[in-house]
Amino acid sequence: MNSRNSEVGSSNDYSRATDPMHLKRGITLIDTLVGSALMLVVFVGVAAAFQLSVNVVTNNRARAGAVVLADERMEYIRSLPYASVGTTGGNPAGSISQSEIVALNSISYTLRTLIVYADDPKDGLGTADSNGITQDYKAVKVDVSWSSRNGIRHIILVTRVSPPYGVEANTAPFLSRISARAV
Repeated sequence: MNSRNSEVGSSNDYSRATDPMHLKRGITLIDTLVGSALMLVVFVGVAAAFQLSVNVVTNNRARAGAVVLADERMEYIRSLPYASVGTTGGNPAGSISQSEIVALNSISYTLRTLIVYADDPKDGLGTADSNGITQDYKAVKVDVSWSSRNGIRHIILVTRVSPPYGVEANTAPFLSRISARAV
């Protein structure tokens, strides 16, 4: 009997094989490396998503500031009498700066304003103008630019400022249309 119990395949070996404490081998080096690699992939993805969201929020904040500055400039121009709508050193002459640097929300913007006379093609152009007035309205372009991580960005607003009755007069301007374009 003793010789049977001491053989390899004895009942003690069977009880060890079914005992849950003996079935656990522990964590191997390969298990640790695979788990670490999976966690690294997840954390790199989360970090990239966080960085992207920070960039989107920063760009949207800068764009919103640019829109506010451009809209503010357009409203200021709209409030001026027609004869005063112009830039310093420009044609038409006026008191509006052609270019200036403005800081808003810790972001530096370059605000450029271009105002030029325009001839309306509906009444003829140049010498073929039916009423003889080739300066029918003033075309206004406001360009706000700022630096971002992706380079220089722009917000451009364009409008026409016309005298109320089609003839230059010292009256408040008539705003016919505003177009916006983001670059």
